Amino acid sequence: MDPSTDDELFILNNPGDALVREVFARFGRAFYAANCLEREIAGTLMHVEWRSNLRPPMTREEFHESYDTFYGTLAAMPMGRLVARLKALSDLPPSLHDALDACLSARNSLAHHYFWERSGTFALASGQRQMIDECDSFLQLFENTDAEVHAYVTPHLQRHGVTHEAVANERGRIIQDARDRLA
Repeated sequence: MDPSTDDELFILNNPGDALVREVFARFGRAFYAANCLEREIAGTLMHVEWRSNLRPPMTREEFHESYDTFYGTLAAMPMGRLVARLKALSDLPPSLHDALDACLSARNSLAHHYFWERSGTFALASGQRQMIDECDSFLQLFENTDAEVHAYVTPHLQRHGVTHEAVANERGRIIQDARDRLA
């Protein structure tokens, strides 16, 4: 393979661009993980808050309307409000409080001023390598915290009849829908 190409998909006019592109790739992956954590928090609040406040009997339509309304409220909230709401749960492990605070700080840095605060650093190859390492650290923080939040909500999911098989089936459906749209 020609060293000036990236899997023959993108021509690198300047081989030095490879490091810059890697910074952007790692940044994007870290930010993606922050978004996944944000949705994990919203899903957790659905199962802990919404489910515990349901008052049967409800028709299927009332159930779905209630779900859509509650989730719509959560989806419109910024991550800081979601984190605060999750931290307000009485049974949330204290270790998760600190991790959520660190995630919120890291996510806000990525979203609002990451490149601005590192403009000089980004201009140097050694700085770009440092930014790659930093983004990898953010990624690990988000993924580890996501796993902790999921471990916290798992008993709630099980109580509500959400099995690992049901989650795997839904994941498969989503992927198949994407394949169908891309075909």
